[in-house]
Amino acid sequence: MEKDNKEEIADKLIFAFVQFRKVKFHSKYIAGITHGEMHVLFCMKKGFKNEKEGIKVSQLSKKLRVASPTITQQINALESRGFVKRTMDLNDRRVVRIQLTDKGEEILKKAQKEFHDLVYGLVDYLGEDDSDKFIELLTKLFDYMKEETIKGDEEI
Repeated sequence: MEKDNKEEIADKLIFAFVQFRKVKFHSKYIAGITHGEMHVLFCMKKGFKNEKEGIKVSQLSKKLRVASPTITQQINALESRGFVKRTMDLNDRRVVRIQLTDKGEEILKKAQKEFHDLVYGLVDYLGEDDSDKFIELLTKLFDYMKEETIKGDEEI
C-alpha cells in the first residue's frame, strides 16, 4: 500500500474511532445514574458473582482500575439513592462490604434490556451479512490490539 493512501486510511480510522467518544450507548440517564455509576453496578453484578455477602471497595477499585476514593464517591451516591447498601463483614468488623439492593438489581435489568435493544436495532440496521462482517472485523481489531498491547508491554 502506498504511504499517502495508508496515511489517508489511517486518518479516516482515527476519525471513526473519535466519533464513538461522542456517542452514549445508553439513554442519557436511567434513574439519574451516570455512566460511571452504571459501570460500577454492572461490575458488582457481573464481576463478583460468587461474593454473596458483598464486595469490598478495594476489590471494586482494583477490578475497575480506579482509585478507591473515586469508587467511594460513586458508592456514596448509589447508596443515597438506594441502589447499593453497605454491610459489615461477618468475619472482620473493620471491613465494609457493598451489596446491590433489589432496586439496584432492577435498574441493571432495565439498563441491560435497553442495551440489548440498541444492539438488536443495530443488527436490523446493518442486516445479517453486514452484521457478520462487522463481527469479523471487530474480532480482528481485538486480536490486533491485544497483540500490539502485549508487544508494547514487553518493550517497557
